[in-house]
Amino acid sequence: MIKVEVCVESLESVLTAQRAGAHRVELNSGIGLGGLTPTLNLLKQVRVKTQLPIICMVRPRAGDFCYTEHELELMLVEAKVLMECGADGLAIGVLDAQRRVSQDAVAKFKDICGDGELVFHRAFDCVVDLWQAASDLIKLGVDRILTSGGQNTAMAGKAQLADLQSEFGHQIEILPGSGIRSSNVAELVESTGCQQVHGTFATTVETGSLPSDINFNEPLGLASNQKKETNLEELNSVLSVLQSR
Repeated sequence: MIKVEVCVESLESVLTAQRAGAHRVELNSGIGLGGLTPTLNLLKQVRVKTQLPIICMVRPRAGDFCYTEHELELMLVEAKVLMECGADGLAIGVLDAQRRVSQDAVAKFKDICGDGELVFHRAFDCVVDLWQAASDLIKLGVDRILTSGGQNTAMAGKAQLADLQSEFGHQIEILPGSGIRSSNVAELVESTGCQQVHGTFATTVETGSLPSDINFNEPLGLASNQKKETNLEELNSVLSVLQSR
């Protein structure tokens, strides 16, 4: 069975993922910025409404993954509280100034995560050496790597994903993500051998508000009264394609 993880930032999207039969959610805020730490109250709301495993993003800002001492302190505190409030695991990514895995930082998150799942997110795709990074993460006890194979999309990185799966898949889970849709998911899993996929599977929806000339959504390419939510039809199609293989 190929597992499907849905990247979400609202209760509505979580409920859509649950209704479709997804296997896990990654809970965020600010998906348009690459995903940021969700609020505690959102996690608590979601925890009450679903039995799906919840992986919480821990990322304090947009941009790169080289953090100041104060930013890292904040991330560690947030990670601890997220686990205490019902997260089943954490998605983290910390690099040093040379774009290598920050092993000291990852070890601290591993301690906080305890028996929960620790995922190294697409900060992995920014490292200078994917193979060295994967080896480091295995030694640190990380459970899963969310990656597009060092490329902008999983399809562009499918050759590297196949190599990562072949080399390291018996030691750490390789989770392809970025640009995965029902139209390409079969080709991706067949060409990589990976046993799970990650995506928002989202479409643009209207909020119900009248549009405004002042558009805070402009950097996201959306109208003032639009947002992104997981699309039930698209997610059903992804699951159907995978089940029919």
